[in-house]
Amino acid sequence: MNTHLKKQSKYMPPDLFKTPDTSLKPIVYKGPSMNPTLKAPDILHIVPYSGRKIKCGDVIVFEHPEGDGKTKITHRVISVDLNGIRTHGDNNCNIDYFLLKPNDVIGKVISVRRGSRNVHIYGGKIGELIFFKNRALRKLDGRVSALLRPAYRWLSRTEIFRLWLPSFMKHRVIAVKRPFGTEFQLLMGKRLIGRCPSYNGKWQIRRPFRLFIDETSLLQIERSVKLEMGNKK
Repeated sequence: MNTHLKKQSKYMPPDLFKTPDTSLKPIVYKGPSMNPTLKAPDILHIVPYSGRKIKCGDVIVFEHPEGDGKTKITHRVISVDLNGIRTHGDNNCNIDYFLLKPNDVIGKVISVRRGSRNVHIYGGKIGELIFFKNRALRKLDGRVSALLRPAYRWLSRTEIFRLWLPSFMKHRVIAVKRPFGTEFQLLMGKRLIGRCPSYNGKWQIRRPFRLFIDETSLLQIERSVKLEMGNKK
């Protein structure tokens, strides 16, 4: 699938991709799909497009077109054409499989509150450059990882680092509702270090935290969280 950003066609009718005004509220960002541009638990400051055109490179909040209308996703726009609006998470390998329509778009992320400071979120041309930079860094990281993977896997199977793990770095698992099921997320303190998406059930743990995690124990934690969720219903 072609992941290059596509420019708006000069033949596009001028009002085709203008969004209606919407009332907006701050949203707490969750998940790793927009790292490092966004980091959980950033508070997103969103503005409606109010008739302005959606541009490639913009970071937008939208409702999943196949969801229940309650789930909001934040990704970057990579193409706008007659077929619809295509999006991509900065930290994802693949383009989102769905196409958006203007009514799916809630607004544009212009800044986030991260701890005690405000961070500006760039869209448009600068947003495109940020997308390409993150993509290049991800490819470089993949090549370096391939070289170090055998040693890393061997170390992760040992208990050397787990025995030295201080108490304040103990991990925990939480459950987050997604459009197509429950996603489990692995936290170490307040830091998100891994997740288990509902679509494949496999843990994705960030380096170097896999060295401190016994993945077999995560299955038991998952069962406990599911049981707790069932008791609350």
